[in-house]
Amino acid sequence: IIYELQQLEFNYCNALDSGIQKGDDLIKIQQKLTRYEPTRHFLCSNDDLKSMDLLSWNYLRDQLIGEHENHVKLRPMYVDFSYCTYKLNETQIISLPMKPVPRPRTLSIPNSSRSTSATDTINILLLGESGVGKSTFINALVNYLIFECLNQALLNSPIVLIPVCFRLHEEQLVRFHLIEETDHEYPNSLYQTATQYCKSYLFHLNGTQTKLRIINTPSFEQENMKYIFNYLNHLTHLNAICFLLKSNMPPLNGSLQSCLKQMCKFFGEKVRNNILFLFTHTRSTSYTPDDTENLFCFDNEAFLYLVATQNSIEFNNEQKHNYEMSWHHSKKESTQLIEYIRKNLKVYRRDEDWRSIRHAQVEINSMIRPILETMKNIIRTLALWNMESTKVCIQLNPIALRHPSAICLSCSKNTHRFGNIWIKIEDVHEIDNECNVCQCPMDKHVRIDYELQHSLVQQPSTLHVSEMMHLLKQLCVVSALFAHYLFDVTENRQYDPFHDGLQKMINEEAEIFNAQDPHYLNEFVFSELKKMNNNYENQLKNLTSNSKTTSLTTIYQWILTASKYPIMAEQVAAIRESRQLQIKQHEYEVPSYPTNKLNYTDISM
Repeated sequence: IIYELQQLEFNYCNALDSGIQKGDDLIKIQQKLTRYEPTRHFLCSNDDLKSMDLLSWNYLRDQLIGEHENHVKLRPMYVDFSYCTYKLNETQIISLPMKPVPRPRTLSIPNSSRSTSATDTINILLLGESGVGKSTFINALVNYLIFECLNQALLNSPIVLIPVCFRLHEEQLVRFHLIEETDHEYPNSLYQTATQYCKSYLFHLNGTQTKLRIINTPSFEQENMKYIFNYLNHLTHLNAICFLLKSNMPPLNGSLQSCLKQMCKFFGEKVRNNILFLFTHTRSTSYTPDDTENLFCFDNEAFLYLVATQNSIEFNNEQKHNYEMSWHHSKKESTQLIEYIRKNLKVYRRDEDWRSIRHAQVEINSMIRPILETMKNIIRTLALWNMESTKVCIQLNPIALRHPSAICLSCSKNTHRFGNIWIKIEDVHEIDNECNVCQCPMDKHVRIDYELQHSLVQQPSTLHVSEMMHLLKQLCVVSALFAHYLFDVTENRQYDPFHDGLQKMINEEAEIFNAQDPHYLNEFVFSELKKMNNNYENQLKNLTSNSKTTSLTTIYQWILTASKYPIMAEQVAAIRESRQLQIKQHEYEVPSYPTNKLNYTDISM
């Protein structure tokens, strides 16, 4: 242990030599460690604790290594408690208190955590069952927020972000659109939803620098929730989750209850404070209720009237008056909705608030491919270094994908030669509701976020052999930890994505060295992958026999740590870039319209 830590630039001290003994409290221990200043952070453990909980030991050690990289002069120290009478319960970091430094007087900054700044984007997630009218509501809301009154909207062309198709007075079929349409976006009937995946609509609120992003979702049937969660996982924050309901719907049906539970499981329980309920078709019920702070009542008939006028449909004076009243109320309710979100709801930030079992599952699932590809590529590089005289390595080049894509498990792969090593290259298949490349069923396709290109680099790796071996072991431990956590939270021990991935890589290497020549490097990779698989199984067996569930905090710490490992970091960055590109691909930014400006800051509530 001492030699390993010295290689990592740790100092060493024996707790016994420092006078630490049974009965000391934290303050006394800190006082006895001050002799080692300027060191401020001490890794405290012993041989038994390290062997019993290697994960915690490695995590805390790496944490101090990172601190040392940022502050080179503050070399960390390992305090060995193996021989003193003070008994540690767990590996831990003890830090010396910072000496007080005189601070200049500063102006106090008001706490703005309950509102977005003037330049922020308000993100609203809109959820609702199929046919509830989410698309029509978005069309109507944009018109209510941009146009001052119904007459102004009539003078301009109505803003129709999503194609409209409805029947007026059960007689005339009205269809209208302004933005560029495609076949799958335009509903062919009154009963077909226009939304097959998450799409967002972005526009400026009049009179401010604030943007409003409304995220339209597929109906919240079970099969759609994973697509919604994958989309949400790459937002920086969320301001409100709005459930759209018809005023004549049952108050809390089974689908709505299920969706509410899943949202809380994904975001964590605190998100309930950001949930709002929006009711449509409320003109017939006199727009009630109107005095409950998280309930808002709308009527979209004024917007449908706008669209109908573009189809040269005429209305009598009484009908026009009713639509004007509908517009007046819905516009007021729209303004109050935005102001309530801005002033009363705490911004739900991804890096601070999104901590839940369901969200951790999504994060782990996104890291399976990067972890497996990193382990396999380290073994390839070790094969080249151990069996070839030249210092070359295989470099992974992840390329973010702009379109939904997958790897087909049924289609054959092409094998390419890089020096004396062979690699099977996976073809990327673009997908919609079905694959655009092959005829294989969709259950044989695995979604991916990046294409992985390989190149033979004629220079040594930036990592030394010992560092690569350490990283390989660490990734094996992390894989077992993540798999064990997934077993616990899903109660499904029949499917192990890490074990399946390792087996798939082993089988591919066997196919290669049985079919290609020369194949001695691939035989080495095959052999090392089998050892890695055995090591993984042993790690997983130890975690299972321990029967102790890993805490959510520890899981998030390891997700963050693993995502920063060499080779891993580039792939994780490509995943984020890909999903941002796909969000932009399905986002429409509303252009500015030459209308009278509304000043949202002067609205009296």
